[in-house]
Amino acid sequence: QSLDGAWDFRLDPDDVGVTEGWASAGAAFPDTIQVPFPWTSPRSGVDADTGDAGGIGWYRREVIVVPQILEGRSRVHLVVGAADWHTTVYVNGVEVATHDNGYLPLRADLTDALIPGANAIVLRVRDPGNHEEYPHGKQGTPWYTNVAGVWQTVYLELTGATVLTHLGLRPVPDRVGDFTLEARVQGKLAGCALRLYREGSDVPLLRQQVTESTITAAVSVPDLRPWSPEDPVRVVLEARLKCFSGEDVV
Repeated sequence: QSLDGAWDFRLDPDDVGVTEGWASAGAAFPDTIQVPFPWTSPRSGVDADTGDAGGIGWYRREVIVVPQILEGRSRVHLVVGAADWHTTVYVNGVEVATHDNGYLPLRADLTDALIPGANAIVLRVRDPGNHEEYPHGKQGTPWYTNVAGVWQTVYLELTGATVLTHLGLRPVPDRVGDFTLEARVQGKLAGCALRLYREGSDVPLLRQQVTESTITAAVSVPDLRPWSPEDPVRVVLEARLKCFSGEDVV
């Protein structure tokens, strides 16, 4: 479910929102912002010039959760494509996640904080501005407009009880076709097993029982040709996390 569009909004120039409980019900959010436009952009409807120093913005959006979702094995995740820079997620006044990165996605499991019916999702985003310790490209004086706050799409995603939240392959130097697989699993691990396949094949390249949320394993992909401009070969792999509660495929 996309959450792009109108959110309640409030700037916090004096950084009092946490102590005054802006994440709780009843807090005043007098402005409206169009997500995912930065609050420094005219398209956001706010067009607040907080300059190279950044600032703090608070976002609030109400979502309706049907009871059947919370009664089953489903999990509800909030995904923020990117927000500049430090983001805290609250649900119904309860802090559920933090994220420190202005470019990579935030994924937060909201399920345990949700109730049937109306729920308030609040984001506090602190932008450090063009501080030298934070990569910020050419934004700001004298180049371009600053980017502050949420600047990529926001959505809710319904998943099973156990999901793959990260999957990566790191090549082993000087050994074509050999990789180190790195995966992270969120949820109940009982009865879970991870399989890795090459597209179109039913022969697994990896079989591994999952006992911890972080998985590291050696994987060999046979007959792998290195990519080059003359031979731009692409290999597609499929990971299947199969658990008692269902299967997640990446």
